[in-house]
Amino acid sequence: MVLWGWVTLSSLLFSCERSYPLQPISEIPDYFPKPFPDDSLNKSTPQRVLLGKELFFETQLSADGKVSCASCHNPKLWYSDKVAHSKSAFADDSTIRNAPPIFNLAWKKPFFWDGGIKNLESLSFAPLQSHSEMRADLAKQIPFLNRKVAYRVLARQAYNSDTINSQVLGRALAVFIKSITSYNSKWDKVQQGKSAFSAYELQGKTIFERKCQSCHKPPLFYDNKHHNIFLDTDSLPKDHEKIFYGRYRITYNAEDIYAYSTPSLRNLVFTAPYMHDGRYKTLEEVLTFYEDGCRPIHHLKSNEKAPLLAFLKTLTDSTVVK
Repeated sequence: MVLWGWVTLSSLLFSCERSYPLQPISEIPDYFPKPFPDDSLNKSTPQRVLLGKELFFETQLSADGKVSCASCHNPKLWYSDKVAHSKSAFADDSTIRNAPPIFNLAWKKPFFWDGGIKNLESLSFAPLQSHSEMRADLAKQIPFLNRKVAYRVLARQAYNSDTINSQVLGRALAVFIKSITSYNSKWDKVQQGKSAFSAYELQGKTIFERKCQSCHKPPLFYDNKHHNIFLDTDSLPKDHEKIFYGRYRITYNAEDIYAYSTPSLRNLVFTAPYMHDGRYKTLEEVLTFYEDGCRPIHHLKSNEKAPLLAFLKTLTDSTVVK
């Protein structure tokens, strides 16, 4: 399935300021499910991907002019940032939750660790305007975009709009984020008959299917659900707008206390730290938690951790960072 192709239109408009690689053609494997339908007003086109890409790397969308979407979702770091809590546009603050990698979001909903955002078109406005992230004042940032001829040209080509407004901003960023895909790991090559698991990886695969797959479902390795895996058991803090309550913050359903969105396991070897708050620095620490602390049905034995890790490494897709 072809979602988008090489984008060449207007590729020189920003060449004097930055030169980032454009998204290559995406041949989605047949064993992937269909992505969630594009909104009828926001179909993916090369022009929209290009506009969204430029906005994704635009530091002037932050209050200090130094932070972009790519600061916390760096393509060179598998669209993560390698820290537990990202710094905001000003050094006196940081995020409370870990910034997850953002590939394969065309198949995901809802968004954020607590599922508080329902669609990609509105997702970007939360980090853009958050005091702990980019602190943008769109009444100031959007006029800046429109003072640049290049952005106005791209807006016309992408959305037949003479200016960039908040609607164009949200839609273009959504289209670009949907173009960030990962499906070229060894696991994928095995599905395509182009590779084979080692005996050790097969042993890990059996463990994974028995103890992990109920939530981390192939081929995306997430389930679009929220689960309480007993990471937290202390009394709930009242500050930060109940952000430590997990999914309960959105649903007010007692069963959702401490429940968080299932992250994808693709590329997890390179997307540390782990969990919604980045508390674990290594995969070995995560597996130790599953040995000691979580629900009994998911408990790992000591001799299961190494082969399971070997299997998890087969989910690495190096093309994501190229």
